[in-house]
Amino acid sequence: KYKVIAEYKGVKDSVELNVVMDPRIPVPTDALIAQREMIDDLTSKIEVLYKGTQQLIESKGITDKVSAQIDGVKGDETKELQNSVKAVKDSINAVQDNIFGKQNAETQGITSRENNSVTGRIQSALRYINSRPGKPTLTEEKLVKEATELISKAVENINRFYVNVWPEFREKVENTEIPLFKDYDLLELNE
Repeated sequence: KYKVIAEYKGVKDSVELNVVMDPRIPVPTDALIAQREMIDDLTSKIEVLYKGTQQLIESKGITDKVSAQIDGVKGDETKELQNSVKAVKDSINAVQDNIFGKQNAETQGITSRENNSVTGRIQSALRYINSRPGKPTLTEEKLVKEATELISKAVENINRFYVNVWPEFREKVENTEIPLFKDYDLLELNE
């Protein structure tokens, strides 16, 4: 059941709707249950991947903040830190490109990304499961298995980044003294 609320020029009304399957297409209840279970299983894995991608986005934001802080500051340590920022951003981009597909910089307008990405495979699996009028078949099982394997590899890549790259970068940032302040002479007016 769904409740629909419509409001127009201060007048408000609502109605409850009961959504039912198309009566012309018979779908057995056990088929719906099997589809739901398959989708729920895949969704639980997608949620882990989503959490990892959110962490990558936050980490990229941190690298942007560090880069902004040291922009224009001279010194060997800050130059080395700037190189580390670039390397970490490149690592994050590589992991994200694997998950979302690499955007071709030469294309213009609205284009699709490669379907070989993790999200492309997930979408294919979900589309097949949802479009099947009966129980999931070997096709859906194969697509879910492929999507699950890609999700596992993507999660491994995210974890590898946070084990091998991020701690070293964090330590470097925390140990680098960034001279943000400059000493100024007091001003005097000649009278």
